[in-house]
Amino acid sequence: MADSSISITQGSGTSIDTRTESTNSEHRQVIVIGDPSNNDGVAAVDADSGLRVDGGQAYILRVTPTITVPGTAYTANDCFGGEMTITSAARTSGGGGVLTGITMSFEDDILASTIEVLIFDSNPGGTYTDNTALAVTDADTYLLLGSVILDVRTDLGAGALLKATNVNIPYLCSGSANLYAVAVIRSSVPTPTATDAAQFTFHMIRD
Repeated sequence: MADSSISITQGSGTSIDTRTESTNSEHRQVIVIGDPSNNDGVAAVDADSGLRVDGGQAYILRVTPTITVPGTAYTANDCFGGEMTITSAARTSGGGGVLTGITMSFEDDILASTIEVLIFDSNPGGTYTDNTALAVTDADTYLLLGSVILDVRTDLGAGALLKATNVNIPYLCSGSANLYAVAVIRSSVPTPTATDAAQFTFHMIRD
């Protein structure tokens, strides 16, 4: 079907958002998908590429909470780094997405350690202090979305990278736009040499 155009006769002072095509300088009307006040994507329809996202916040999100670890040894089943807040995991309070992966970088050799990360849909009420035994309360058990074992290991020489990919945990945040996480050392306990020796990165796709 050939392209066609119509005249807009609403009157002066009425504007319509368009994008100009590079090949023929024709205007294509912009269609807003979602709520612009929440920085949702803006899409333009054209004959060259169909529906494309031209603006708004990225749907792919990476969050790196700040944690502090001691320079002392851990015991198996200890919390590692304490409770972490994964901020803005959703666009709005009660929103959702999909957790796609978790990466942990460590300044020291941690290749032999097994790290498991618990994911909560809201702020757990229990106490999850770094370097203390994990004890999930009954109430917090029902906040759990799942757990992820970082089972892919990369030797960086002096340091190491542990990660889990293709995680695919769908979530809805509860009471906020955040998720919460607690890392647990399950075996072969490490001894960090600095308080900032470790960093977790959570990879998500928001709805």
